[in-house]
Amino acid sequence: QALAFSPDGRFLALAGETVRIWDSSSRTFTAEWPHPKPVRELAFNRRGDRIATACEDGMARVFRVEGEAGEAKPLFTVPHVGVAPVSYTGVYWEDLPVRPLFVHGDRGLLTLGSNSMVTWWDAETGKSVRSVEFTNPISTLASSPDGRGVVVGGSQGDLQIWNMNADTPRVLLQDLSDRIWEAVFSPDSTALLTASSDRNVRLWDVSRGLLSVT
Repeated sequence: QALAFSPDGRFLALAGETVRIWDSSSRTFTAEWPHPKPVRELAFNRRGDRIATACEDGMARVFRVEGEAGEAKPLFTVPHVGVAPVSYTGVYWEDLPVRPLFVHGDRGLLTLGSNSMVTWWDAETGKSVRSVEFTNPISTLASSPDGRGVVVGGSQGDLQIWNMNADTPRVLLQDLSDRIWEAVFSPDSTALLTASSDRNVRLWDVSRGLLSVT
């Protein structure tokens, strides 16, 4: 169903109804975490010592990657819708997974409380920090490499870039084509690349909030 490498490349996580961690240094599986339903997405934090799983039961679970052998209990469990409604042709709908997201120097975790609400959790305690409701269903989340911003992509082509400590979006970008499938920041956080369901890729100037290239 899903796989992910830790940022340093040491750990590989593989998911079905059980998430398994492969340690490339010892060449062994070091952890197995059963889930009640299939896991659709996986997300390591930047340190590589925590992983969040998005399960079809509507919950996100955070595990310690390096723990006691056989440790099966998550550090905490929080609600996460995990999928967003996407129409490819206007004739039918399909689920597009949205992964949980570690932010703010790994101190926070973002999940979808509903298809249009992002909830920020303390990544150590699992306590809720705040929630933000959006007008349209959310189809993607991405954090900037400098740790200062998060982009929220909507199912109606809307993009919002948020400061981590602000209550209003820093930049509003409007992709009038269609819903956003994926968004990725440049390494210096000054540009944003998006992929939309109209099969176009767009490059955005983040500081000016303008479209650079389609």
